[in-house]
Formats: sequence, structure tokens, C-alpha cells
Amino acid sequence: MKITVIGCSTTWTDRPTSSYCINDNILVDAGEGTIKNYDKCKIDIDKIEHIFITHMHTDHTLAVVDYIYNALWHYQQDHIKKLNIYGLKGIVLYFKKLIDTLLPDYKNLDLCSFINFHEITDFDSEIKVGNLKVKCFQLKHGVVKDIAYVFDDNTTKVGFSGDCTYTETLDKFVKYCDVLFLECCDMKTDTRHLGYDKFIEYVKLYKDKKFYGIHCTNKIYFAENKLGITLAHSQDTYTF
Repeated sequence: MKITVIGCSTTWTDRPTSSYCINDNILVDAGEGTIKNYDKCKIDIDKIEHIFITHMHTDHTLAVVDYIYNALWHYQQDHIKKLNIYGLKGIVLYFKKLIDTLLPDYKNLDLCSFINFHEITDFDSEIKVGNLKVKCFQLKHGVVKDIAYVFDDNTTKVGFSGDCTYTETLDKFVKYCDVLFLECCDMKTDTRHLGYDKFIEYVKLYKDKKFYGIHCTNKIYFAENKLGITLAHSQDTYTF
């Protein structure tokens, strides 16, 4: 499985926000500003067929508008549904409002005519995407629900937490994965974000797993070596 980090930072840094590409055709999130990094990361927008949204905040979703616009162009040319978007219940209305605001010329656009939306409500079932199985875990990001996704190619299970705080379900998610792109926002875990304190606890508990800290503040980025952890960085590419 090939993972390309397009962006993985918080809004409050000069680094690109959250977006990860899997096997060149799948995205996990597409946050504000990440479209600027596509060329550097060798991402071909025409190859993206599936976008998995962890939660509906703009630092995870705003660049999806570019993909929707691109999908519309292709639909107008060949009338083939190419784009699949996955997320929590209400995701269709969310993107409809974004399009109405950001692309007012397309205010009456029927998104469902050229996009397959998949609202995830059953967290016991798996999603099949090509040769990958995708398992979902419902986490919490303050009062906002967050979906953690695990992509399984029958060899390695790679998980993306999105933004989350500690819950018992997070324990299950971490235990299930072999490789984790896990939030490590600041030094202390709070009601909205997982911090270094809990991140390093998982690292020490599961020495057989690979952990990459994501959604980090500058405080964490600047102290990466001192803290003794591995962070994901924009333009990193991994093969598992």
C-alpha cells in the first residue's frame, strides 16, 4: 500500500492541512490549501475516485470542492460517475452548502447526479474499494463526531484517526491497526484533541506498530527529535 502525505498539519501553522493519498486513487480528507501541494506530491486529480472524510471541518474538507468541480467537468464530457465521497450522515447537505457558497454559479447543481455519496451509519460492516477493505471507527472530536478509517490490503492495516480525543473506541482502533497516522496535536490531551501524553503511551504500549503523529502544532513539530516520536510531514511517501 502506497501512502502519500499531501498535508497533515493543523490550521494554525504554515504547513498544509489534512490530506492523504492511498494508491494514487483514494484520499482521506482534503483540507484547505492542500490543492497547492498536489504537483509537489505528484497527485493526479483525474485519478482520484474515492474521498473519505473524517469529519466536516474545513481543514479536512475545503479542497474537496476542487474535486467536485473536476468531477462535474468529467461528467459533462462523458456522463460517467467517477467520484465517491464517504462520511458521516449529513455529508450531502454539507457539500451542497459549500458549493452554494464557494461556487454560486452552480447553486442549483444536483451533486448526486455525478457523485456517489456514502453516508456511514453502520460501523460493524466493511467497505470494499478495489483490493482494499475499509473498516470505520466512530470517534469524538469535542462535540463533533469523527470517523477513523483503516485500509486493509490483507497484508497491512493502515489507520487514519482524523481529529479525535481519547475514548475507549480509540483504544480499539489503535489495537486493530498495524500502522497509524494518529493525532498528536499538542502536549496534553484535551476534550477535542489527542496529545503527546496519550500518543507516547500508545507508542510504548504497542512496540510492534508504526506510529506517525499528525495534526500537530508547531510546538510538537519543533520538538519532534526531543520528544522521541515520528511525525508525518507533507510530501512524505510510504510503502507498507
